[in-house]
Amino acid sequence: MKLGRQNYVRKRLKFLGIFSLLFPLLFSCKDSDSAENQFNPNAPVEVNAIIPETGTVALPLVIHGKNFGADKSKIKVYFDDVQAQIITAKSEHLYVLNPRQTGGEHIVKVIVNDKEGVLKEKFTYIVTSSVTTVAGSGEYDVIDGNALEAAFASPEYIAVDDKGNIVASDYRGNYLRLISIEESKVTTLFEDGSIYGLSFSPDYSTLYIGMEGSSIMSNELDCKSSWLRSVVPNTIGMEYGSATTVTDSKGNVYYIGYKGEIAQKNIETEMITMIGKIPSDLIDIEADGSGVDYYAAYNPKDNHIYISTRFENVIIRFEADIKTLENDDFELYAGTLNQSGINNGPRLSATFYEPRGMAFDSKGNMYIADSKNNVIRMINPEGEVSTFIGNPEGGHKDGSLEEALFYRRPYDITISPEDFIYVADAGNHRVRCIAIQ
Repeated sequence: MKLGRQNYVRKRLKFLGIFSLLFPLLFSCKDSDSAENQFNPNAPVEVNAIIPETGTVALPLVIHGKNFGADKSKIKVYFDDVQAQIITAKSEHLYVLNPRQTGGEHIVKVIVNDKEGVLKEKFTYIVTSSVTTVAGSGEYDVIDGNALEAAFASPEYIAVDDKGNIVASDYRGNYLRLISIEESKVTTLFEDGSIYGLSFSPDYSTLYIGMEGSSIMSNELDCKSSWLRSVVPNTIGMEYGSATTVTDSKGNVYYIGYKGEIAQKNIETEMITMIGKIPSDLIDIEADGSGVDYYAAYNPKDNHIYISTRFENVIIRFEADIKTLENDDFELYAGTLNQSGINNGPRLSATFYEPRGMAFDSKGNMYIADSKNNVIRMINPEGEVSTFIGNPEGGHKDGSLEEALFYRRPYDITISPEDFIYVADAGNHRVRCIAIQ
């Protein structure tokens, strides 16, 4: 790596550390409704500085100026003609996420109502891909608060909605945590002790949560009503409840049981029925027992449900539209059955070591948390497996894709509509973001 890029990464990480300390001072000291935070239509909008002055996609930026107001709905920030997401607004400070741009210099504009302010110095966008920490100090604990100061014990299952809200089960399913990118804040939604696989409905109005228990199938959270929770009873007799949930493009919900059972909730009728079971030649129920923490993902490109069976070190799939699953409907998609390793190449000859969470980007690439290998693997639409980030030695390091490290079992992966990849990095007690340029 060139020295210039090394220096940039160091500056980026230093800024993130400093920003985690400055954030409460910049955005929490004054009431957003106070008179000094109100927009004055008779005064100009001034843009005086941006920190840092260079950056890559998804980097948090602070814009300094005057007369911004505190109503985000009336404020727009542009880098040339590309609009940025505003996280927090105060009269003299804006906290925004750097949008995806072309490389080089860009004009920064802040528009409030019909008033426009322009930064004299240009912002330099660096084209690169990077890994950053979005939540978690690295301390082993369960502490809410500012995202970079909050603590996680071991985030395991995660999901992200279209507004950048990340939900994560923490500490062996004991807690459900909410990470608000908009507010840079972590909140514990509830404590239960049996929280497992998470998935949003296609319109992001409902969060489905796999729950362990003979009398409970799952929990459902109403995302539009302050995460109001309701319990779905286990009326079909699925032993131990559901280990994970996944939804297809129609909104149907699939529940994967601890012994390989698969149930479906028809979103139109609300009926839950058992539709099949993973065949015994693909999972060893006697060996796996009731402690299997299945992970599942849906690929809209091929309308298939994918399931990782980590003790067998493979990924299997079935078509989502099938109402009754027979053994022949299940396909070994990737990995070598009952063999662990980190071999890349064609998907059926590659090896994994306890693969867990999976997710698909908009291009149909699959990303896998290859937990015991401490890496993120990728399978492209042509079926080639590669090691995307990390190395088996593990560790903790943000930065470029070549430098970043994960430690002691990255558990789960989720991808936003904008193709930001979020990883539950359990061993590092953090939630990480991979921004691919």
